[in-house]
Amino acid sequence: MKKKMLSVLLATAMALGTISTIDTAVYAVDGAVNTATSAPVNLQVPNLAYDDDSITLIWEKGQNYENIVDYNVYQNGKLVGTAKQNFAENSKFTNAYIDAFYAKDTNNEHTKIQNLSFKATGLNPDTEYTFTVKGVLANGTETEASNTVVQKTTPKKQEFNILDYGAKDTGRIIDYKGREAEIKANTKAIQSAIDACAEGGKVVIPAGTYTSGSLWLKSNITIELQKGAVLSGSTNADDYEQNYLLRNYSTDRRTWGLLNAFTEDGSIENIRIVGEGIIDGNGWKYDNNGTFTTEPSYQEKDELDPAGAEYNLPVYAYGSNSKVYNKDDESKSYGLLAADACKKAQEQGYTLAQAYSTRPTLMIMKGVEGVYLEDITVTNPAFHGMSFGECNNLVVNSIKDFTFGNNNGDGIGIDSTSNCLVFNSTFDTGDDAINFASGLGALSSYNDPAENVRIFNNFVRQSHGGIIAAGSHTGAGIKNILAEDNVSNHSDTPFRFKSAPVNGGGVSDVLIRDNAVANPNSQAFMFTTKYNDPNQILAFEASEAVAKFENISIKNVTVSTHTTADPIKVEGAITDGHNNIDFDNVKFMNFQKGNSITGLSNSTFDDVVFIGSTPENQWKVSDSKNLKFTGTTEEKDSVKDAKEGPAWTENPSVTGNDVTAQSVKLSWSAAKDNVAVKNYIVKTYVGNDLADTQIVGNVTEYTETGLMPGVAYKFVVEAEDATGNRTDNGPNITVTTSSEDNFVGIKAPADTNITVKDTGYTWTSVYFNPCTGDNVRKYEIYANGEKVKELLNASEQNGMIKNGLVQASIGKLKQGTENIITVKALDDKGNTIEYTKAIAKTWDKFDDEAPSWAKSSELKAVVDGNSVKLSWSAATDDNAILGYRVYVNGKVQGEGEFNQANRTLTTTDTSYEIKDLEPGTYTFKVEAGDTWWRSASTEVGIAAPTNWSGQGPIATVEIKAPSTDAEEDTNKKDETTDNVSGDNNNSSTEGNKEDNNASVEDSKDNTNKENETTGNASEDNNTSVKDSKDASNTTKKSSKKASAKTGDKVLKAVAGIAALMIVSIGGMFLSKKKED
Repeated sequence: MKKKMLSVLLATAMALGTISTIDTAVYAVDGAVNTATSAPVNLQVPNLAYDDDSITLIWEKGQNYENIVDYNVYQNGKLVGTAKQNFAENSKFTNAYIDAFYAKDTNNEHTKIQNLSFKATGLNPDTEYTFTVKGVLANGTETEASNTVVQKTTPKKQEFNILDYGAKDTGRIIDYKGREAEIKANTKAIQSAIDACAEGGKVVIPAGTYTSGSLWLKSNITIELQKGAVLSGSTNADDYEQNYLLRNYSTDRRTWGLLNAFTEDGSIENIRIVGEGIIDGNGWKYDNNGTFTTEPSYQEKDELDPAGAEYNLPVYAYGSNSKVYNKDDESKSYGLLAADACKKAQEQGYTLAQAYSTRPTLMIMKGVEGVYLEDITVTNPAFHGMSFGECNNLVVNSIKDFTFGNNNGDGIGIDSTSNCLVFNSTFDTGDDAINFASGLGALSSYNDPAENVRIFNNFVRQSHGGIIAAGSHTGAGIKNILAEDNVSNHSDTPFRFKSAPVNGGGVSDVLIRDNAVANPNSQAFMFTTKYNDPNQILAFEASEAVAKFENISIKNVTVSTHTTADPIKVEGAITDGHNNIDFDNVKFMNFQKGNSITGLSNSTFDDVVFIGSTPENQWKVSDSKNLKFTGTTEEKDSVKDAKEGPAWTENPSVTGNDVTAQSVKLSWSAAKDNVAVKNYIVKTYVGNDLADTQIVGNVTEYTETGLMPGVAYKFVVEAEDATGNRTDNGPNITVTTSSEDNFVGIKAPADTNITVKDTGYTWTSVYFNPCTGDNVRKYEIYANGEKVKELLNASEQNGMIKNGLVQASIGKLKQGTENIITVKALDDKGNTIEYTKAIAKTWDKFDDEAPSWAKSSELKAVVDGNSVKLSWSAATDDNAILGYRVYVNGKVQGEGEFNQANRTLTTTDTSYEIKDLEPGTYTFKVEAGDTWWRSASTEVGIAAPTNWSGQGPIATVEIKAPSTDAEEDTNKKDETTDNVSGDNNNSSTEGNKEDNNASVEDSKDNTNKENETTGNASEDNNTSVKDSKDASNTTKKSSKKASAKTGDKVLKAVAGIAALMIVSIGGMFLSKKKED
C-alpha cells in the first residue's frame, strides 16, 4: 500500500467504525471548540503535484471538523492565503459553479463543503519550502497546526516545443480527405518532440490548433498545453492504432486513443499533462437544438449555473450505434471520428455492434506508475474520455471534462487502478463522470481491484453516474473510496453502484460524506446488480460468486429535486444480496416518491428524512432482513415490518398427508409476524441435496408434486414477511412416497448429442435435447471430468429450456485445449442418462505479460572505429519472442513506425550493428517484444497489442574522434564490453571492485537525473554492462505495480558494476554506479 493513501484508508476506517481508539470528544471542558481535534490532518503533496514554480497541497479534515469555515496556509512560517480564496483563483471554473449552486441555497438547506487544497505559486526553481495548515473557526480562531510538509520545487524544465520539430497549426480539420499526409506529418512532428524530450523535460504545445493521430507518451516528461492550445484528434480512424484490448482476456478489439501510454511490466512512469489548453477528440458533431453541426453549440443554463459565456458548457450529438453513421447520407451522420471508425470497421466485416466498439477513446494509460493531470480541458471523445487501467498513483487536479451528449462519453475511467486523487475538477459528461471498474467474471482473478481513491471538491453537472459510478465491471472488486465535499447538479444518479450477478466481485468499504446534490434526473443513490449494458459485446466466463455491495456509509448528504424517481434504490439478489449499507443524516428535499429497498441486509437508516413535498410511502422494502430505522427516520408499516421478522410459535409442526407415488400433501402450523406473514417457503430434500424450492404464498398447506416412488423426502417450511425477513428454524418432516403407480421413469431423447457454441478462453455454451419422464430432477454438466454446472428442475418456465433445447453457459475450461464436455440427467433415485460427449476447443491462452530478462542478462558492445556491434542473451516469454528493439540514446533503430503496442521491430536476432556514429557518448538499450496468437492475427476483430518489455540490458560507450597519431591508429584494437567478475579483475573483494570496476549511479531528484563519469582505468579492457533489474516478470499485475518505481526502469539499479568503453590512449574511464 502506498503511503500517500494511508490517510484515505484511515478516514474510511474511522467512518465505518473499524478504529475504536479515536477520541470522540468534540468540545473542551469549558465548552470551547477543541482546536486540537479540529486541526487538519495528513497534509501532503500529491504525487507529481509540483514543478519548477508551484506546489499543490492537500489535507484531510480533522476529527471534529464541523465548525471549520476555512483553512489558513503557511509557507515558511508566513501566512500566504486561505483555501477558499486559493480555490477561487486556481480552480476558477469549478469554483464558479459551486458558488452559483450555494447562491441559490438561501435557506441554507444544503450541506456546506470545505476546500481542502492549496496551490502555492510564484515559487523559485530547485528550492525547498515548508508548509503547515490551520483550520479557521467562525469566530476567526485558528486550530492547532497540521503536520509539517517540506517540498522542493524541480529545477527549471528543459522545453521541447512541438513547432521546433515541424508541427503546424492546422486548424480544426473536420473533413480529412485530401489532408491525410498533412495530418500524418503533424502526428510525426509532435511524436518527435515527445521522443526527443529529455527526462524531466517538458513538451510544449503553444497556442494554436494541432491535428494529430495517436501519440505515445514516455516516462518522466510533462506535456504542457499552453493557453489557447488545442490538440485536436484526427477524424480519420486510420490514424489510430487498432489493436487495443480493454482487458487481456477481452474478446473484442478496440482502438487506442489520441494520447496513450502502455506497458505490461511497469516500465512507464511519471507522466504529467498540464496547462490551460484543450484536448479535443473530434468524436461527434454538436447538437444545436436537434440540428447537428460542426460549429460549437452550448447547453441552456439553469438557475444554478453561473452567468457568463466563459462558463458555457458544450453539448454534442446524442448518438448511438444506429445514428453514428448514415451510409446513405453522410451529412446526417451524428459522428465525426466516431462515424469514420464505425464505417471502416463495418467495411472490414464487423457487425454494427462490434464496429461501435472500435471508436477511439481520447486518452488511454495502461500500466503506468504515476500520472498527473492539471488544468487541462478534455472534450468530445469518440468513445470514452480518459481510461486509466492497471495504473498506480493517479492524480487529477482542476481539470474540465466536457463530453455531454457523447454516447459512452465517460469522464475518467479508474480501472484496476490504485491510489487515486480526483479533486477541484468539473465534469459534464455523456456517461459516467468518475467511473470505476476491475474486470468481468471468473477471469477477473487476473485483474487488480480499483482501490484507495479520494474524490473531493469537484463539481459534477450532467452525467449518468456522477461523483461515484462504480461498475458495472466489478469482478476484482472496487474498494476503499472516500467521496467528500463535492457538489452535483443534474447528474442522473450522483452515486451509482451497478453490476450484474455474473460479473462477480462488487464494491466495498466506501465512505460518502458532506456532499450537496441538486436535481438528480433519476435516483440519488442506486445500488443494483440488475444492470445490463446494451452496448456490451464482451463474452466472458461467469463468476461463481455473485456481485454485491457492502460496507458503504453515507453521511451528511443533502439532495434537492423535483424528480419522480425514488431517492434511494437498492436492487440485490434475494438470497445473497447487498450488506451493511448505512445512511446517517441524509435529507431529501421535494421528492415525490419514497425509497425502494430490495435484497439488502444488516443496514441502518438513521435520521433519513424527507423535507418539503413528502411522499405518502417513504419506504418500500422487500426481500431484505435485519434493517434498522432509527432517529428521525419516519416509521410506517413497511418500516415496522422490516424491523421485525416472522417467528414460529413454540413447537411448530408440519404433517404429510395424502402420500402417493409422486406427491405429498403438507400442512403446518402458522407463524406470526408483527405485521403479517406474506409467504411460506417449502424446500424439498433428497438426502442432503436440495431438490426443489417453492414459494407458496400465505397458506398453511401445499402439495409437492413431481416426486418419485419409494423415495424418502425431507420437507422444510420457512416463513417470510413482506419485507423479506425470513425464518431459518422452521418445522420439517421426512416422508417416503408410495410404490409405483403408473410412474414413467427417466428416458433419453432420441438424439443425445451435445452442441457447443460461442466458445472462448475458458467458457462455452452447451445445447442438448431434454430427457422425458415423470421425474427428471437435474442435469449435471462436466468439463474434463469435473462438474461445472447443475441445472435443477429445468423447464421453459425457469428459462433453462428454450426452443426445445436445454441450454447452459459453462466455464472452468482449459485455455487452448480440446475440452471434453459430458452431460448426465438424473432422477431422485440417482438413475442416470448419459449424453454423447462433445469437444469444446477453447481459444489459445491470452497474453498478460511482457517478455522477461534473466538477472544475468547483459548487453555487450564492441567498438569498431565508428561502429558498435551489440550482442545479448535472448529474453524469454510464456508465448514466444517476436524480436527486439534497439535504442541509441533513446531513439529506436529500424524502419517503419514504432509505438508501444505495434509489432515493428529492429531485429529478430540477438545481435545488431550500429554504423557511422559520430564521436561522442552513446547509451544503448534493448527491449524484447512477444508474439501471441491474437497479436499475430490479421483476422477481423482479433488484433491485440504486442507486449514490449520496456526493460532490458543497457550499455554505454564513448567513441573518440580519430587520433592524429598514425601509429596509434594502426595499433588500435577492438575493445569489448564484457563480463566483470572477481576473476578478470584479479580480486573478488568489494573494495577491489570499487577500485577496479566501473559503476553507474542514478543521482535523481524526482524527475531530474544527472549522469556523472568518474573512476580509474581498469586493469582489464573487458568490463561488463549488466542490467540487474529482476526481470523475471512472472507475477500478475499487482506485483508489477508494486515493483514500479520512479526513474527509467532500464537505467537504474544496475547490478554490480557497469562501465563506459572509451576509445583513447590510456585505457578506460569509469562511471558512477546507478542506484535506485
